[in-house]
Amino acid sequence: MVSRIAQAVDLIATYHPKTHLRLKHLARGIVVGEHVGVQGMWLSDARLVRLSTHHVMDPEIVPADLAATIAHECAHAWLPSRGIPSEPLLRHRVEAICYRQEAAFARTVPGAEALAEYYERRAIRTLEEGPEPYSDARERERTVRALKQLGAPRWVVWLVGRLAARGSA
Repeated sequence: MVSRIAQAVDLIATYHPKTHLRLKHLARGIVVGEHVGVQGMWLSDARLVRLSTHHVMDPEIVPADLAATIAHECAHAWLPSRGIPSEPLLRHRVEAICYRQEAAFARTVPGAEALAEYYERRAIRTLEEGPEPYSDARERERTVRALKQLGAPRWVVWLVGRLAARGSA
C-alpha cells in the first residue's frame, strides 16, 4: 500500500510541481482509512489527505488515478488559503475546481489523456448539477448510507443521522 502511494506522490513530484508544493506545504501527510463512498478527503483540522483503503488497494486503480485523487484533495487544502470557503451554496463550484485540478495534473502525465478528459467532464457535470447534490441534507444521506455499508449498528446509524440533522455532528 505504501509503495502505491509513493508511486503516486512521485508522479505528482515529477509532472506537477505546483501540486507537489501544495502537498508539502499544506498537508502533514497522507493517511489511509476505510471510508465508503469517497476516494479521498481533505481533513482540514488535521491537515491530512485521507485516502480510502478500497481506492488505494483496488488493482484497477493505476498510480496516475491515485495521484489525481491526491491532487484533488490538495486543491481542497489550497482553496481556503486563497479565501474560497466551502459553504453549501459554493461546494459544487469548489468540487468543480478540484476536478479541474485532477484534469490539470493528468494532462501532464504521459498516457493519461483519457483520465484528464474524465475529470474535465466531471467538473462540467458538477457545475451543471448545481449546489443541491452538495447540500447538508445530501451529505447526511451519504453519511448514513456509508455507516450502513460499513455495518454499523442500527442505533449508531440512527443517532448519527439525528445528530447530523440537528447540526451537532
